[in-house]
Formats: sequence, structure tokens, C-alpha cells
Amino acid sequence: FALGQYGESAELSLENSSTHRNKFERDHEDVFTFENLLSLGELTKVRIWHDNSAWLKSSWHLEYVKVEDLNTNRTYMFPCNKW
Repeated sequence: FALGQYGESAELSLENSSTHRNKFERDHEDVFTFENLLSLGELTKVRIWHDNSAWLKSSWHLEYVKVEDLNTNRTYMFPCNKW
């Protein structure tokens, strides 16, 4: 989910990367697009998690989350650098 000055989004599933068929692979930047979302205003927080459903692939390193609001042309960077 994302939290902004006007509220928070619902949980968004990262299902289809527009950049890679196999998402969350080493040295890949996956891009996910969500259409028809209301603006949350200035973003202050994002929460990313996984459900450990892929036994051998459940551990992945997240360098950062970049959110681009195409309606306002604003970009938000959330560094993580964690497994």
C-alpha cells in the first residue's frame, strides 16, 4: 500500500512486470503500472511484502521503490536495501 497526504491506497498486487517476464530476478528493475488510481497527494510511505509462497525464491533483495505519479509528473524514491 502507499500512504499520502490524502489517504492510503488499498493493497496492490505486483502481478505483471512490464519489463521482465520473470519478475524479482537478480539485477532486474521491474516496472508495475496501476491505472485508474486516485491521487494520494504527496507520498510519505510505501509498504512492500511477500507471502513466502515460492519456497526456493522467497528471499529477494529490494534496493528501492520508485513511484511515478503520471497525473502530477512527481516521482518519489523510497530506499530500502534489505532482503
